[in-house]
Amino acid sequence: MKITPLAAESMGTRSMATFVECEGGNLLIDPGAGLAANRFHLTPHPLEKWRLDKHMERIRLFFEKAKTIVITCFHSDHCYDETIGSYRGKMVFMQNPNSGLIAKRRRKAFHLIHSIQGLPRDIVFMNNRSFEIGNVMIHFAKPVHNTARLEKEPVVPVIIKDKTGTFFYSSNIEGHFDTTLLKWISRHQPDFLYIDGPPTFNRSGSEAASGLKPFFQNMELLFKPGTVKNVILDHHGTRDIHFRKKLESVYHLAERYGILIQTAAEYRGEELNLLEARRQQLYKDEPVS
Repeated sequence: MKITPLAAESMGTRSMATFVECEGGNLLIDPGAGLAANRFHLTPHPLEKWRLDKHMERIRLFFEKAKTIVITCFHSDHCYDETIGSYRGKMVFMQNPNSGLIAKRRRKAFHLIHSIQGLPRDIVFMNNRSFEIGNVMIHFAKPVHNTARLEKEPVVPVIIKDKTGTFFYSSNIEGHFDTTLLKWISRHQPDFLYIDGPPTFNRSGSEAASGLKPFFQNMELLFKPGTVKNVILDHHGTRDIHFRKKLESVYHLAERYGILIQTAAEYRGEELNLLEARRQQLYKDEPVS
């Protein structure tokens, strides 16, 4: 199994788009990317827009290589409308739009279903189900609600397993692992985790320490020595220029257990490119008229 992050906050855009190569055929998870409409009271800098174009080009390229598309939620940075034509002939697994989505996500879901009608080989609502494709098992969790939001937005974490390894993809849970999800993950014993991390950019001081404590405790349950080997920690966490400092307990835990923890950029062998977190500085360095 080969995991390839295609775009992420550590690479310059909001995304968790991931390409998975395995024996049963190639899968593309959450083919989308986006930008924060407003950060530091500033709209996206032209450099961010340029990076988004590059990332969408990459996602479209890998869309063509994929046999199976997985959509774990209908946030625009996970499911981008520009890729509609690429669904032709694909097997599509998507979150059930009738599973408690808020109105704007439900509208987006049905807009996508209507737009791609007749293009995919099949569309399957995947919540809390398992499927076998060739020699690959794909397990979809029960929808997980992010309790940090006033409007609860359920998303569907995924586990992909073949004879070479087991990969867990958290989706957009913002670092929230409830008891049911933790038990489900433990049952499958993944050796590779892609965790979207908790948002830290809007927390500081004692608020950050108390708000992040449950996440640290859950990582102690997930980081199983001898089982977990690799962790990508990105998305919400890396919208903060000081993410390493705020999440240092997780990094120390991984080091103690001999687990390699990286951002998506680092996993790809690239330097960090936290454009959103550096938006203020971008406008100072390269003013926009």
